[in-house]
Amino acid sequence: MGIRVTHRAQALPALSSDDSTDFEVASAGCASVPELRAVLRLFDDDFAENVYLTLRDSYPEARTRSRRVAYLSAPAFASAMMDRQVIGALAAGREVLVIAAVDVARSPRLRGTTVADAHRPGLWRVPAVDLAPPELRSPNLAQPRCGGPELLRSPPADRVLVEGGRVMVAATVRDLGLLGSRAS
Repeated sequence: MGIRVTHRAQALPALSSDDSTDFEVASAGCASVPELRAVLRLFDDDFAENVYLTLRDSYPEARTRSRRVAYLSAPAFASAMMDRQVIGALAAGREVLVIAAVDVARSPRLRGTTVADAHRPGLWRVPAVDLAPPELRSPNLAQPRCGGPELLRSPPADRVLVEGGRVMVAATVRDLGLLGSRAS
């Protein structure tokens, strides 16, 4: 493969529709410029994990990331399937952290608990509570009605989450799904 990367290059995006080609491009680029930032779009998750580990170990000075397209879009799809509203998503290592609006009534793990009891370290936390009455709430917490959202950020640990309430939750997609189940 005829890849030529100059030492002035700071980043190399490898965004073809072929995983092997993207890996070859990133490998050749990092071999030429070890501190290069390589960004790969990969479709096979197992391959993406192996590529990430290989490039990280082979070129420790490079800031290498590998992401599956489905991996980055999964929070929106999963949230919609769980009748949750995703406000934002960000990649954190090989996980995707989502910020979502959750109706307390639809989550037995939240309903009737305090903010402190609702918090599950490493799984989810409640960084904000929607204070607007249900009849005045915007259906989309990210697009509030005029006047802005009525959010209580960093709610007190002893605040009880009641039916009819809505909270903002930070969790992985998998853990967001657990909020709808009954087991603790």
